Amino acid sequence: MRLDNDDGRCHSAQQQYISSSSSYEQLSSSRLPKFQTAYADIEDRKRRILTFDIEKIDSCHINLTIEDCVCIVGNREYTNVIFMRLCVRALMSKRQGGFESTNVIFIDAGNNSDVYQCVNFARQYGLDIKKVLQSILVTRAFTIYQLADLLINGLPRVIQRVDVKVIMIADLLNLFTNDPNIDRNEAISLIKEIIDSIRKTLDNILVMVSFQQQHNDRHHHKPYAYHKILLPRFDKCIEITNNNSKINLLDVKIYNNNYSKKNCNRSLLLEETDLQIVSAST
Repeated sequence: MRLDNDDGRCHSAQQQYISSSSSYEQLSSSRLPKFQTAYADIEDRKRRILTFDIEKIDSCHINLTIEDCVCIVGNREYTNVIFMRLCVRALMSKRQGGFESTNVIFIDAGNNSDVYQCVNFARQYGLDIKKVLQSILVTRAFTIYQLADLLINGLPRVIQRVDVKVIMIADLLNLFTNDPNIDRNEAISLIKEIIDSIRKTLDNILVMVSFQQQHNDRHHHKPYAYHKILLPRFDKCIEITNNNSKINLLDVKIYNNNYSKKNCNRSLLLEETDLQIVSAST
């Protein structure tokens, strides 16, 4: 399926899992939003909170809403699991602790999303796997400029046609940090433009972005310089890394940039299995 750019492709997660045949036009026309007054719709969305269903994280009251632009930073395997988990939870009803988004747009900038993780979480929650996969609209970009066009120009047009409350952009910096030929200043300017455009145009939609925690090396421009530019542009940030002293433990740091109080920043430890297993009480 086309997503308003020349080479980027958009398709449901089910098509990755099973086949790829339907056109984007067919998909969008079959999922026209249910109209209500704009005020009522916005107020209803503002009352919704997307939780992780991970007790230690949720106890920090990070409270993801449609007013937020959030980033998840860390090792790719952990950010991918978190994103797949939140994809499924975003589609769940409020009664089930979900966000009641009709669809989720998932932009895979790193070309490494794992649809089977969605299947795993949908199965754990007892959801209709086919319905869940049909509701996750996946698109990929293969060049920096294709990604920029998709995020700056394509997304605003798509959300006018598809009812969506959550957009996820996975591994945003991958194309930048793996291209040794890109000019550093040009890359930084483009990253700023992407984030500023997302914040300006995607109103009343929860936007989540992930990128790897990387260090400088002699082959690439300084990735940590990108992080320094990116992090202050998000409302909330979650950093997930391996614990240095204990195997199978993860260090989680939560930053809330909307508040200046120090107690809004939290640190905690998680078992790796906490990311994979849903709450038995859900």
